[in-house]
Amino acid sequence: MRARASTMKTSIDAYLPSRARNIGQILEYVERKSITDELLIKVGLRINKNLLLGSNHRCVAMLTVFKSIIDNYEPNHQRPLDELKDMLVQAKEFLNFCRPLSVSMLNAEKLIYAEIFNLNQQTASSQLSITEECLLYNDHKQKLKDFIDQFIYEEIWSAQKGICENIQENITTNDVILVYGCSTIVQHVLLDSKLRGKRFRVIVVDSPPHFNGRRMLNFLNDNQIDVSYTLINSLSFVMRQATKVLLGANSMLANGYVMSQIGTSQVALMAKATNVPTLVCCETYKLSDRVYVDSFGCNEVDGGHELDSALNLRYDLTPPEFVSMVINEKNIVPAESVPALLRFRAERKRNNPIEAAQTNTAHI
Repeated sequence: MRARASTMKTSIDAYLPSRARNIGQILEYVERKSITDELLIKVGLRINKNLLLGSNHRCVAMLTVFKSIIDNYEPNHQRPLDELKDMLVQAKEFLNFCRPLSVSMLNAEKLIYAEIFNLNQQTASSQLSITEECLLYNDHKQKLKDFIDQFIYEEIWSAQKGICENIQENITTNDVILVYGCSTIVQHVLLDSKLRGKRFRVIVVDSPPHFNGRRMLNFLNDNQIDVSYTLINSLSFVMRQATKVLLGANSMLANGYVMSQIGTSQVALMAKATNVPTLVCCETYKLSDRVYVDSFGCNEVDGGHELDSALNLRYDLTPPEFVSMVINEKNIVPAESVPALLRFRAERKRNNPIEAAQTNTAHI
C-alpha cells in the first residue's frame, strides 16, 4: 500500500510544478544562465525559502526587480525594448524556477509586456539611428517605471483600501470572526475594522506544515485585537462560536472557484454545514479566466520541509456554493459573478491599459 502511494505521489509530482529544492540548485541555475543581477538573485532566494509570503508581496517584489532591471539596462543597439523584454523574461523564468509564479505575478508580467509592445509600436515606423534609439529609450524607461508604480498603487495598495471600505457593513460589533492561516488582505480588513472602533473577536485556525496562522496570531496580538488560536482538527468545535468566516484568495477562477491556501475548502465546507457565512476578499487583478474543477490543474508541490515523504500541495479550490460573497475593491458580488467582472474589465480595456493587460490570466 505504501509503495502504491509512493508511486502515485511520484506521478503527480511529475505533472505539477514545484520550486527549486535547495540553494545549490538555484546557484547552479544562476551560473548556467549567467544571471548577474544581485537583487534578482536575492528576491529569488527569499521567495524560495518562504521569506516572502503572500501573492501580493511576491508580486511587488517581482515588479521591484523589473524596475531595477529597466533602470540599470544600458542600450547599445537598435530596438533596445526587445532586448529589455528578453531580460525581463529571463528574470521571470528565474523567479519561476525558485517558486512557480502566482496568478497575480503572471498578470503583472503580462502588463509589462503589453506596455513594452505599445512603446515599440509607437517607434516601429520611425527610422532612427542607434543614438536616437538610445536617447528615446530613456523616455521609455521612465514611462515603464511610472507604469509599474501606477500598477502597484492602484491594483494592490488602493485595492486593499477599497476592500476594507466595502466590507465594513458586513462586520459588526460583537462579531466572532474565524480566519484561516495568514492573509495580508484579511490583516488589513481586521486592523481597519479595529481602528474604526468596532469590537470583535477573532479565531485563528491553523494547519501544518507551515503554521502560517502564527503570523496572523502575532499580528493581531501586536494590534491588541482579541484573538484565540487553534488547529484545524478543532474546526468543527470552534465553528459553532463563529458568526462569520473571513478568507483571502490567491486567485478566483472564471467558474467562481476560489484558489487559496490548502485547507481553505475544508474551512468553507464546515462553515456551510453550520450556516456560517463565508466572505472572501480578493483584489480584481487576481481574477483568472481559467476554469478548473479540481486542485491538480492549478497547483504546485510544496517541498522543502519535514513532510517531503507526503504529497504536499500548496493550494486547493473552494466551490462557489461554499462562498457567501466575494468582496473586491469595486463592489460585493457572489462568487458566480467572476465572469461578469472579467467581461467588465474586457469592456474597459480600450480606456485603461492596466485592466487590458490583465483580461487574460496565465496558468499558475
